[in-house]
Amino acid sequence: PLARLASRRIEESMAYGRSQVASDGRRERAARNRERIIDAVAEALGDPEVPLTPAGIATRAGLSISTIIRHFRNRAGLMAALRDRIGDQVRPILTAGPILGPFEDRVGELIRRRTAIFELVAPAYRAAPRAPRAEDGTVAKENRRQLEQVLSAQLRQALEPELAGDAELEALLHALLSFPSWDQLRTAQRLDAQDARTLLERGTIALLAAPRP
Repeated sequence: PLARLASRRIEESMAYGRSQVASDGRRERAARNRERIIDAVAEALGDPEVPLTPAGIATRAGLSISTIIRHFRNRAGLMAALRDRIGDQVRPILTAGPILGPFEDRVGELIRRRTAIFELVAPAYRAAPRAPRAEDGTVAKENRRQLEQVLSAQLRQALEPELAGDAELEALLHALLSFPSWDQLRTAQRLDAQDARTLLERGTIALLAAPRP
């Protein structure tokens, strides 16, 4: 009897282990599918031919519509997931601490951080002309407003000695180092990220070094 009991316990333990492995495999597969779906949303935002619907995203991700709906239910869920991912990626850059050092080093680091953020938010920003639904547009505008506020504060902190309280110069620099400027260099001018950053650094240094009236 003891031998049978031990054998049964061993079988039960092995069965439990197999079920745990299967459960872990399902969770990993679900996590991979979720990332594929969010990737597809980001890609679809830049492609007007792909509808931002569960069906359109399913085609783009190579998954079934039921899989899309199981993870996100609807378009609002898809967009919220993309915003959450972008927020998670952008947050460490925004909270990296003050920008210090010699003038040219500060300019380089300021632009490096800004353009890293611009590369991350580009899919969502470029999608604006596609006239998103009202709730998507409202959230996107508020997120963009908050980001602009943080970027403005970061610019003032990094270049405070050179700006010296000059509001017009600050506004001009903020326009030069804005997403539209970056997007112009990256898409219309077809520059790679490093060349675009170098051009912005040169322009910023020249602007700040120019004699003021």
